[in-house]
Amino acid sequence: MIFMAADTFHKSDASTFSIEIVLSRTWKVLFKNPIVFLGLTVLLFALIEIVRYGMHFLIPEIAQRYSEFLYIFIAMLLRQWIGGAIAYGVYQALKGERASLAGSLSRGTRRVVPLFFVGVLISLGISLGFMLFVIPGIITICMWVAAVPVCVVERLGVTESLFRSEKLTKGCRMKIFGLALIVLIAEQAIVRGVTFVMPAEPEMTILNSIPRLVGFIPRAFELVMDAVIYYELRKVKEGVTVDSLANVFD
Repeated sequence: MIFMAADTFHKSDASTFSIEIVLSRTWKVLFKNPIVFLGLTVLLFALIEIVRYGMHFLIPEIAQRYSEFLYIFIAMLLRQWIGGAIAYGVYQALKGERASLAGSLSRGTRRVVPLFFVGVLISLGISLGFMLFVIPGIITICMWVAAVPVCVVERLGVTESLFRSEKLTKGCRMKIFGLALIVLIAEQAIVRGVTFVMPAEPEMTILNSIPRLVGFIPRAFELVMDAVIYYELRKVKEGVTVDSLANVFD
């Protein structure tokens, strides 16, 4: 198993995990392959909006409250699918290969079932954590940030991906929290700026989707960053380099 082969940690200092390096590498990967990563994120946005508008207009008003659960289920499935596709695309890019939409979507599709259940457990863990005075929820976010890349790249099962992510992130979670905070602030600033310029319409119209579409630019950055965090954690803890990626994961 890949997981067993990588279980012995390299003797290096986890303090070398750098916020600046993660942000720089994420920026380079994202904008070296903008069609792939921004395209996948826009595809996610479009599919979720189609589901959202379709359910609003096609499901009778009396059943709208119950349709919310179906919407959450479909949206999570789509997010995990595209998140997995982006994680694999980043892996390809870090190997020095050209990331492709078709190849990334194919790998995300093959792993969509475990990815979905990884997403369910992460959502439940975060929700429970925030119910327990917020801080446990933040810890959960940072602890499981690498679970999706692990699931896709190392092809581990649901619980193995979560345990693997927990082990990789140990000692680096404060910096991971800092990275998440930077992206969140950027996303909120962009969305609020667009909302100020284009206030929401009282009726559900396509114009109301524009702030969310713009917000998907930092969302694309976040999804790419999660995969980069995974690589950087493997680099500082296991001595993995870009040149050795193919041997380690394939």
